[in-house]
Amino acid sequence: MSLEKKIKPKLRLSLVGHSGGGVMAIRVGAELIRRGYEVVRVVTLASPIDPVTWSANHRFSTLHVDTYYNDMDLIAQSQVATHYVGKNDRLVVLGDTSERYKYNPKEITEVAGVEHVAGWQEYWNTVILDEISH
Repeated sequence: MSLEKKIKPKLRLSLVGHSGGGVMAIRVGAELIRRGYEVVRVVTLASPIDPVTWSANHRFSTLHVDTYYNDMDLIAQSQVATHYVGKNDRLVVLGDTSERYKYNPKEITEVAGVEHVAGWQEYWNTVILDEISH
């Protein structure tokens, strides 16, 4: 029996990513779900979870997103995703987050007093760590 078959039924996976790492958490989470793993949550912080809208809003050239929206829809449909956006973030704003999805993510929260990088540590300690430990 392969190691994957031995550990798959025992794993309950939580994935967390900041900024571009949140986009990767969505991609990895979707692939793990397709392979039969139990992904219990995907948490993104200050992540451009709608990269086409994000690119247009910031006047960047359009990103090549291949199958990303399929991955995001799978994560959203599975109701395991929670997205956090800093209210003072000027790089990733609430309006960059969800225009193109077939399914609504479980939650998108705008966090007061948080920028793209600054402020997440305090929020991590009081809210997000509690969320992923349950």
